[in-house]
Amino acid sequence: MKKLLVVLALLSSNLFAQNNQAKQKATPQERIEKLVVELNLDEHQANRIQQILIEHHIKLKQLKESTKGDAKLMRPEMQSLRKDLNIKMRAVLNEEQYGDYKRIQSHKQMNKKRPNKKPKNGSKRRI
Repeated sequence: MKKLLVVLALLSSNLFAQNNQAKQKATPQERIEKLVVELNLDEHQANRIQQILIEHHIKLKQLKESTKGDAKLMRPEMQSLRKDLNIKMRAVLNEEQYGDYKRIQSHKQMNKKRPNKKPKNGSKRRI
């Protein structure tokens, strides 16, 4: 009986590990392909968007390397890069597609996991 419980425990831990691996971030290419489908882009738009997003990804990578991942140093430059990206996307997409793009971006920001922050007043929540 004990052996059976040990085997079940090991199997369940493997299932949890597999679920965590499945939730890994998509590659930039996969995100681009998903965006092309969601925005219903034609071939010319898809090529332009792909170039813009790859260029943006490279700039972000360089920024992270140059600031060594320090969020306070990265914030102003990241805001600038985002504004530049939105301007370029606006030039390629029509109004409906751009509206959908902004909606997708806002959902992405809302669903972003943020670390639990302590309350500003220092008090702890009681249950």
